[in-house]
Amino acid sequence: QNTAVERSPEEVREGLRVSLSNLGKSMSASAEKNKDIDDSDLPRAIKDLLKMIRELRAQIAEKQAQIEALMSDQSLDPEAKRQQLEGLQSELASLNGAL
Repeated sequence: QNTAVERSPEEVREGLRVSLSNLGKSMSASAEKNKDIDDSDLPRAIKDLLKMIRELRAQIAEKQAQIEALMSDQSLDPEAKRQQLEGLQSELASLNGAL
């Protein structure tokens, strides 16, 4: 026999757990990150440009950090290091051009 146990909404809520995927977490963080722009009275096109600039600056900072990490990595072969550095510098130049 199956007997159903009645639970109050509070008990049901206590038993529920929700977890976000990494994509969901990043989208949530992104929405919070641009809240100041979204809340402004600027035209939609300007808001979109400001968000794009913010994203490009974040990507540039990430590439610069990758370059610094590569430069300090002593375990790599000098030729492999040079090739990776050229690739990162090319990507950084493209991001700066887009900005």
